[in-house]
Parts: sequence; C-alpha cells; structure tokens
Amino acid sequence: MGEYDKAIEDYSKAIAINPKLAVAYSNRGESYAIKGKYDKAIEDYSKAITIDPKLISAYCNRGFAHINKGDFSMAIEDCSKAIAIDPKCADAYVYRGYAYHSNGEYDKAIEDYSKAIAINPKIATAYNNRGIAYRAKGEYEKAATDDGISRSLSQK
Repeated sequence: MGEYDKAIEDYSKAIAINPKLAVAYSNRGESYAIKGKYDKAIEDYSKAITIDPKLISAYCNRGFAHINKGDFSMAIEDCSKAIAIDPKCADAYVYRGYAYHSNGEYDKAIEDYSKAIAINPKIATAYNNRGIAYRAKGEYEKAATDDGISRSLSQK
C-alpha cells in the first residue's frame, strides 16, 4: 500500500519485542531499500544474517541494495552466498547477473541470467537483461530473441 514509514515502525516494534526475529530486520530492510535508504537497508539485512545465516532473502536483498549503491563486488558476494545456500534461488542469479553485467563481465552475466531462466522460465527481467548483455557483446540475433520473450512475458 506504499506506507513504508508505518511498516518500518511496525517492524521496529516487532524487533523491540523480539530482537532475535531475523525476518523483521530483513523486512524492515526491504522497506528502507524501497525508500532509497540503502545504508539502513544493508544494516538491517546484515543484522538479519547475523541472527539467521541461512536467510536467503536477506542475502539477495542486501545484494540488490549493494547494486543500487554501485558496489557490484559486494552484490556478487552476497548473491553467491544466497546461491550456495539455495542453488534454485532465481532472484540471486538475476541480481548477480546484473552486478556482473555492470562490471562489464557479460559472459558471466549471461550465464547467470540463463540459470535464472532455467529455474523459472517466466522471469521477464532475466530475458530482458540477458538480451541487453547479448547486445553489449554484439550478438544481436540472440538479443532480439530475448527482447521478444521479455515483452511477451511482461504483457501477461
């Protein structure tokens, strides 16, 4: 509903009641990230990971926050940790692919986007981003194919 300040208040109350509730830190971090407060988001995701080192969403979301801050090496590290915990986490491959792409590592990006698509063939973002990576490499036919698939999925 877009009431992220209220959500942050509620998550803070939950944390005050139970400071070991990792998911509350992770959810509050997500609210901060949506508001563009990436440092606070990263702080909360880190706390969630300290409490629950297997909380995949906290690694993925912290990786995404690092992407938004332009810290692609940290994003790659976080997404790789999420993948180590759950190799079927499609979002982790998409985010890590984006970080690789931003570093100019197009082959690694394409590999990650392809893994995300293999896990969930309905992730339009993975096709779109893979198409952009193909285009950056000059592989225009592959780029056009992915662009078409991405548009088709986005319209559904």
